[in-house]
Amino acid sequence: MSSMLDSENRLAAMDLSSPAALRDKTSAELQAAHLTGYEAMRKIREDAAQFRRDYSNWRKGGAHGAAGQGLKKSDSKTGSNLRLAHNPLTELPSGPKSLPLTRANLEALGGAKSGSLKVPTARPTPTAFLAHVGVGGFHRSHQAYMTDVLLERAGTGTRPGAYDDARRRRSDSVPPSSEDEVWGIIGVGLMPWDRKMYETLKSQDFLYTLVTRGNSGSAARVVQSISDFLFVPEDPAGALERLCAPDIRIISLTVTEKGYYRDASGHLDAGNATVKEDIENWNAGGAVGLAQPKTAFGLICTVLVRRWRSNLGPLTVMSCDNQGSTRERHSQLQRLLSRPFSTRDNLPMNGSVCRNATLEFANLVDKILGTWIADHVPFPSSMVDRITPVTKPEHVALLEDEYGARDGWPVIAEPFLQWVIEDRFACGRPRWEEAASGGNESVMFVDDVEPYELMKLRLLNSSHSAMAYVSLLAEHVFVDEALVDIDVLTFLRAYMSEVVESLVPVAGVDFIEYRAKLIERFSNAYIKDTLMRLAEDGSQKFRSTLEHALVGHFKLRDPSSFDVLALAFAAFMRCCARDPCAELAEDELRLERYDRAHVFPTPQIAVRDPLLATLEPLATGVLDACVDEHLANQMCDVDASDALRASGEAKTTAFLAAIFGSGVGDFVTLAASVHRHFESLVFLGVKHKLASYRHEQLLTIKAEIAQTYKTLRELQRQEILLTPPEEAHATTVSLTS
Repeated sequence: MSSMLDSENRLAAMDLSSPAALRDKTSAELQAAHLTGYEAMRKIREDAAQFRRDYSNWRKGGAHGAAGQGLKKSDSKTGSNLRLAHNPLTELPSGPKSLPLTRANLEALGGAKSGSLKVPTARPTPTAFLAHVGVGGFHRSHQAYMTDVLLERAGTGTRPGAYDDARRRRSDSVPPSSEDEVWGIIGVGLMPWDRKMYETLKSQDFLYTLVTRGNSGSAARVVQSISDFLFVPEDPAGALERLCAPDIRIISLTVTEKGYYRDASGHLDAGNATVKEDIENWNAGGAVGLAQPKTAFGLICTVLVRRWRSNLGPLTVMSCDNQGSTRERHSQLQRLLSRPFSTRDNLPMNGSVCRNATLEFANLVDKILGTWIADHVPFPSSMVDRITPVTKPEHVALLEDEYGARDGWPVIAEPFLQWVIEDRFACGRPRWEEAASGGNESVMFVDDVEPYELMKLRLLNSSHSAMAYVSLLAEHVFVDEALVDIDVLTFLRAYMSEVVESLVPVAGVDFIEYRAKLIERFSNAYIKDTLMRLAEDGSQKFRSTLEHALVGHFKLRDPSSFDVLALAFAAFMRCCARDPCAELAEDELRLERYDRAHVFPTPQIAVRDPLLATLEPLATGVLDACVDEHLANQMCDVDASDALRASGEAKTTAFLAAIFGSGVGDFVTLAASVHRHFESLVFLGVKHKLASYRHEQLLTIKAEIAQTYKTLRELQRQEILLTPPEEAHATTVSLTS
């Protein structure tokens, strides 16, 4: 009874109608406890969980007071806890009613929630446009958002309070044509599935809402940078006429890897039905170019040939796809590996992939056009880093409940944004570097994007994959929840520390701060990124992020330098292995053998991977070899045990070769390390493995601390010996015990 009364008193003491008071209370508690960063995030989540338990107990006791109003219960079984209670640092809804997101309602939406929904009112008419192909959440979370900030500042005549001198010099080098331009965006949809986005945005006067949610707070903004949306299948002639207007200065695209129509060799797949249709219809029926493009490159070439013939000059084609270069990266890597390793060898960036696809298409339909594009049209590369989950019904409901806006397709993103762009534009560009607010947002124009791309690929993308497999084996569901597990966190930190050694310094980036920021971002409890999403296509992700590093860096070093990498690959192999199924007769013997060998039970993980048909039998073969070796050891059959170990390591080598190719396939020390970790996962389980690994790391750190103190004491003794008595007061530190 006393527990129930305590819960009721605690709830009654909380003024939920005053989110500012709750926010101040939370901040004060964290400050008093000297908690920052990850520990602060964990404290917030633990308090929220305790608060939900208290609330549940309170309601079961029959108390239905005002303190409970405004809270939302979560459905932990479905994992839909986007709306669990509320973000303790978010404004709670106070308006009587939600409103549809339209221009007519902007003033009401901006005032109904006491300023919690940002609605920029100053919006000048754009004088220059970028046309974006493939309007989705990712484009709207970075490019459209940054353009909207510039629009707002153009309307108010303000610039950011400060941005570093390097960025100022870079922005001053922008061609004069863009100095006084006001930039807007025209969305372009080519595919049938683009109709839904077109109709949604059109019904909302091309407005949408961007909600950023993090452990330190949330914010929502109505974005107004999209002026129009051209759904090409509905009116191809009108769409092409608008895209060929002189005020279109940039064509940008986020069409995903599928939209580049690459074959296995990295070239344009001219045999693809959609690509073939565009090639065959070029100049058909008297049209200049295509009357109705079906592919992004058919559209780009049609716009370019019409501009060329009208003497309008070139424009810039800018890819914002993060994964578009994966396949070509593979073929380029094979060429790189045939000569001595160099960190300056350029891996193909998305701009190169976009340029090659466009030129290959142009040369198939008009070689003179292809030559003109190659000589005059820039294709800058870019790297974008912002976690942007797929919009779900829970997000739509959350926006309506917390901010009072009914948006058919909002965007949810993390507060962090890093955008690095190669500074090559034909006729001006937006000054996006001035839109970044600093702190969590940065936009840089550089001469070479490659170092930033490699940093993101290896530290963010490969870390995502590595963490996903060990966390799934440990039966976690969400990324942020996995990082509450101190063993997973230790593994991730060690993994990043190992991988960062393969990188060269990157201008403007402190790797220690960058890694700390990554862990903070992964720990975001309000994005609810799932581990299963990160685990998809692991073979492609590992290859595109790590193949060059493995062969060019780790292969030349001691096995201890890639121990954590080996553990990550072992976890991936364990997830791919097929465990015995009791309902299948052919697996009954395997099941019995597994019982006798005391194989640690592992959750069934439905890995989705394009190479699964190849990887699963190899991983299962390694698993069976480990079991048989264990049974042979029980029977003291040394010869059989050695043969089975050799067989297991050979299959491990084949597994790695299937992912990374022959360059890593003969990396025998890596295969041996992966096999050793795999055995531990099979017989001890991932939790034991991670705990023992953390313990080893802790012992190593303690030994390093002891050695550091020993060195410090020796240095202190030397300082005292070398210091005259009259200058003893000037010694750096006193001798410690």
